Amino acid sequence: LLGNMGGFFWKGFHAHLQNGMPFAFQNGLFVASTYHFVANDKGPIGEAARDMISLLPLGDIDAVIFVTAMGSLFMQVNGILQMPDFIGPSFNPFNILSAPLKYLSS
Repeated sequence: LLGNMGGFFWKGFHAHLQNGMPFAFQNGLFVASTYHFVANDKGPIGEAARDMISLLPLGDIDAVIFVTAMGSLFMQVNGILQMPDFIGPSFNPFNILSAPLKYLSS
């Protein structure tokens, strides 16, 4: 549903990245980083993430289980929204961040 690394081997590294970082890689990086910070990080980022999650009315649900479920939901919803019957393959929720980052880096 969300892609694989076949493009790197089929088209080559530079051809695969000529139009920017593929969405499947962005999605995996976001979800994996979020999970890692909540589940494993003992520093200030992990503590802050767990503290913010603890403010939610989750009952007995652990923060790691919550992040796992939300990461799965995020990936599935994005995969569905990228189907041609919905928004289409050009949909990327991370595009909201690209304009300010391009402005700051120029």
